[in-house]
Amino acid sequence: MLVLSAGDWAAPTGGWRLRGACHRGRVDVLSTAFDTTRARLVARFGARVEPWWQRLPGVLGELAVRWDLVLGDAVGHGNTSLVIRCQRVEGQPAMLKLTPDSSLAAAEASALRSWAASRRVPLVWGFDLAAGALLLEALPDETPLSRFARKFRYVTWPVLLPRCTAAARRSLPTA
Repeated sequence: MLVLSAGDWAAPTGGWRLRGACHRGRVDVLSTAFDTTRARLVARFGARVEPWWQRLPGVLGELAVRWDLVLGDAVGHGNTSLVIRCQRVEGQPAMLKLTPDSSLAAAEASALRSWAASRRVPLVWGFDLAAGALLLEALPDETPLSRFARKFRYVTWPVLLPRCTAAARRSLPTA
């Protein structure tokens, strides 16, 4: 197993790139999407974001190797995490989601896994508590639900949540 550290990263013009072929991709941590995400995370979580952010190059490199990912661009929205488009080497599009609050990642992984049978949520392909990381199935349309708020209003939520939780109850083992 190859473990990468921040020292394994070079900072060429236009972004940081992992040295060597094992990464098979490029993550532009100097992009506007990274800057705005970092600002949102600092506003939400405070000073603890800075040391977490400094460790990101090593964490991204390690996860890319472990989960066999080609990392792409940051999505650029969300209030609790950094989301990076990526692709599994088998070709499936995926999302790598990282948060400085690993308890949020654990809660999200648990909820998504319990609702998976509903087929209304992305699959969880990987979870790393220490890194606060989730590897998720990419959905064809990346539009956040918040942009559909007017369309869905209050009618959809009382219908959607029971369907997800009913599917979760059906997938629980019975005694």
